[in-house]
Amino acid sequence: MKIAAFSDIHANYSALETILSEIKKSGADQIIFLGDIFGTGSEGAECLELLLENNVKCICGNHELY
Repeated sequence: MKIAAFSDIHANYSALETILSEIKKSGADQIIFLGDIFGTGSEGAECLELLLENNVKCICGNHELY
């Protein structure tokens, strides 16, 4: 089983799209996000929706707790 893990998107939707595209190309069986969906960018809700649409397992980071 191939697992991809990444973190710290900080509401950067275009970066998240790029990362997910590259992960899909790699053939990962499971994707895990290690926290900090929200933060300095303005597209946190959109990032969360994209992660959910792609069945990404998410762990809360410190920015989710804020």
